[in-house]
Amino acid sequence: MTAVHAPAFPTAIDPGFTAREYAAIQLRVPNSGTEWLDAMIRKALKIERITTIAAGLLANEKLAKQLDDVALATMARRMAAAAEQQDDTV
Repeated sequence: MTAVHAPAFPTAIDPGFTAREYAAIQLRVPNSGTEWLDAMIRKALKIERITTIAAGLLANEKLAKQLDDVALATMARRMAAAAEQQDDTV
């Protein structure tokens, strides 16, 4: 059986994407020129920010000890709802 290895650095852009769209995806910058792709990148960035904030809050041992599981679940739901309500601007 022969192993097929992908190159360390792709030599071609994924089919179906322009160079600009591919760069926007790889760099995580909502500037592809394609509105649906830019919206998807913005949403992914929002989710990342929210999870980073939540992780920071939970890393605070004093705060984490004060919160119970119900409070943590409520906080997570509220943060997710807030992310959904935000407009698509970064």
